[in-house]
Amino acid sequence: DAFVHFMRVLHERDGFTDAEMEEITATFVQFDEDGSKDIDVIELNDMLHHLGFTTHIDEVLVLLSRLDYNSSRSLSFRDFVRFMRLHREGQMRTVKDKFNQRKGRDGVMDEDTTR
Repeated sequence: DAFVHFMRVLHERDGFTDAEMEEITATFVQFDEDGSKDIDVIELNDMLHHLGFTTHIDEVLVLLSRLDYNSSRSLSFRDFVRFMRLHREGQMRTVKDKFNQRKGRDGVMDEDTTR
């Protein structure tokens, strides 16, 4: 029972904490200006900037295409949560790639490799 509950919560939140979900929800509501319960690509890019991410519209379109199954170029709240997970995963890959490029042979970044 506890495992099933855990998996359901994990699925509903895509791995986000309560605090992160509150911020995601508040941001979605704030940027859904027409109350349609969908956000378009421009609103999505504005939302990401509001959340502190540096994004370009082409990056947003690529991520959006992975979730926009009906080609509406908009996302429901549930799709937005998935979008945020994909965006976070992309950022983590970038950080990992940068680290791997700069680390020493011993796998550690010293002061010289961080510049």
